[in-house]
Amino acid sequence: MFCPNCGRKCADGKFCPSCGTKLPWEEERPVLVAESKPQTNHAEPVPDSAELPKRTNTRKGTVEIPTSRGYLGKNGVAILLSDADVTVSCPWSRERTVIPFHELEAVIYLRPAYNGWDSGALLLRGGQNRNVPIPETRKINRDSAAATFSLEQDTLFYHIFQLLKSLAPDTARCEMILPEIKLRNLDQAASMVDLEYFWNMYAPYRERAASGICAKHGIKKDAARAMVDRVFDANQKILYEADPLDAVRDLNLVVGNIRQEEQRTSKQQAQSRKRQEEESLREAVDTIAWLKLRQSRDD
Repeated sequence: MFCPNCGRKCADGKFCPSCGTKLPWEEERPVLVAESKPQTNHAEPVPDSAELPKRTNTRKGTVEIPTSRGYLGKNGVAILLSDADVTVSCPWSRERTVIPFHELEAVIYLRPAYNGWDSGALLLRGGQNRNVPIPETRKINRDSAAATFSLEQDTLFYHIFQLLKSLAPDTARCEMILPEIKLRNLDQAASMVDLEYFWNMYAPYRERAASGICAKHGIKKDAARAMVDRVFDANQKILYEADPLDAVRDLNLVVGNIRQEEQRTSKQQAQSRKRQEEESLREAVDTIAWLKLRQSRDD
């Protein structure tokens, strides 16, 4: 079983060995999980490096904030990062809110539903909009300072959340709101998958890990993604608390992968257009040749 609070895989005890949450062995109850940034002056002990989750891609990303582009949500709201602040730009309200990292007061990440019906959202408060009330969960997607996104964009916006969480003051409200998991026999299926193997091989690329699980175990896409999110959330929480720069590195890896995919798609589209143009040219030449032949026969 996985802990409903922190996502760690648990043994047969009644309580999670990581966070102490009581485990619902008798009955699986879907829950809405929120992870809040600790607001305390007492420093937590940093795990020894030998205790940290291992992964192939550890420390491969750069520690520079990826500032060369904005990140557009489904609703048109854009998130733009600089070395000192984050900007939320809303096209329909014409609001452009610039929030210095040290003035961030709330960073709320709402994960999209696995069935694809409900979008996720990344909502920011601070600076100019610090006094605007944070809406209830079901209304977050309508906020002018929230970029919405699909499950396909979730990995990107999750890592933007983690980056902002690492840069925000300790007093900031930083929350992860996770969807109810209504997938039957998920824990049973997860027990047959070596999730740490897929973590080590694919982190931070969640889509790749889920695709690997689908291919190897024949598990449906939504169930595989739910499994991946559980183990990735738990391991990355440990890594980012031990070293916040890991959140920056992982965001750079994710952004770099997206850019490579975009370049590959652009190249394929250019090649396709070239082939279409060449085919159209050949058809035009053949048509002209046929017309000339017909004219010569008529003469």
